[in-house]
Amino acid sequence: MGHSDLQKPALGVATIQAKSPEAAAERLSAMFGQDLSVSLLGSKDAFRLRCTAVRLGKAVLVATETSEVFLRRPPSNAALVFVPLKGAISYKIAGESHSLAAGRNGAIWPPFETVDMQLPQVMSLSLHLPMSAAVAQAERLTGLPFSATPFKGMATTFDLSDPLYATLARNMRLVMSEILALEATGLGQLARAGYDETLQTLATVALFPAVARKISAAARDTGRSPIRKARDYIKAHAAEPVELSRLAVSLGMSMRSLQDNFKKSYGCSPRDYLMECRLENARDRLSLPSDSTSVIEIAMDCGFPDHGQFSSKYRARYGELPSQTLKRARG
Repeated sequence: MGHSDLQKPALGVATIQAKSPEAAAERLSAMFGQDLSVSLLGSKDAFRLRCTAVRLGKAVLVATETSEVFLRRPPSNAALVFVPLKGAISYKIAGESHSLAAGRNGAIWPPFETVDMQLPQVMSLSLHLPMSAAVAQAERLTGLPFSATPFKGMATTFDLSDPLYATLARNMRLVMSEILALEATGLGQLARAGYDETLQTLATVALFPAVARKISAAARDTGRSPIRKARDYIKAHAAEPVELSRLAVSLGMSMRSLQDNFKKSYGCSPRDYLMECRLENARDRLSLPSDSTSVIEIAMDCGFPDHGQFSSKYRARYGELPSQTLKRARG
């Protein structure tokens, strides 16, 4: 197998365990669709590898526990964000040696490079993002075409005291924890569907300092506060699929900061405000006696693709069905 865009795991959550290098190499290679080399770092009896991978759209989030493992990742079409959670590792890339320690730092491994890792006794998280997806996201965030060779400007190592990388690492931990908890109940797919955009956006900004600088410069606009800008944007685009994680990054803040400060300023979350705007727009339309559009069409126009959800939320908010409002308006 050559370069891979991480075609596996194709769906959901996959876990492998191995007590020998041969078994580990075979199962990891099958999971990720590329030839990974695994060998002993120390005692054969102490060798252990457990790996859980979660596909989030185009990204793959991986939790790994190892003991006495040497792992070689061959060149790949994906960039990899690596965060140790327990223990320390050393690795070599492009002829240079580096080390990482849990709670202190992490690494970004660019595509098309071999990485040799020594994992004596480590727990870690890694996020694998195909370069095609990262470049596309960078262009969406900045509104500008990106370099044909963007990996030349990528970050390589990072300090977890930096707010951006700390936020990325915290979100990686949170997402893995919540998905695995819901997976046990059969609801893991619901969690996976909601996290792809957040992690992909944070990872893209972390990968490319040029994107971070562009977004920071845009956020220094002195006109309105970032939270008011968020409110105005949501109100103006309520009928559209609003990506709140992307909005947060464009305003120079984390998703958590946007949520906390929005609630302090307006008494509700950004998502609740978006729902309120959509319901108000729908009620205005339904109350127009001259509007000949059906309830379903109005719901679609106002950002509700699910008619049942629209009717339920409308009734909870206004105490009547949308059809009753429309009937009264038209006499």
